Amino acid sequence: MYRVYRGLYSLKKVDELDPITLGFKAINDYAYLSCETILAKHGLIFQQINYITFVSRKNKRFKISNNNYYCRQLKEEALFNDTGVIKRGQPFNEASLERALADILYFNPRYHIDNSSAVNKIELKRIKRNVYNK
Repeated sequence: MYRVYRGLYSLKKVDELDPITLGFKAINDYAYLSCETILAKHGLIFQQINYITFVSRKNKRFKISNNNYYCRQLKEEALFNDTGVIKRGQPFNEASLERALADILYFNPRYHIDNSSAVNKIELKRIKRNVYNK
């Protein structure tokens, strides 16, 4: 048995485990994959992201093996609003491109996007209105 993180153990070596699933298990609360991780995945930002980003009730940075994690705290009424959150099943959910952009703009309204051509601006506006009342 291998110690992964405080209170988290595995029968496999840490390097053999999925880093995103590990992050969710370490957070041990409702969270979804969002912000820079999703924006980089869809090509909206070009810079190297050195951490996996989540949105949850907790603001937390942690490291497991060679993986860095950043969990941003979001107020519960926005966190549990599933507009734009894709249900991937256990163990995690993932923000749509527009939800991830709405989240990052909530945390940093001046955030720079390198390539906004893939964004559905109508959907982004709908998510901002439904989730953040903006």
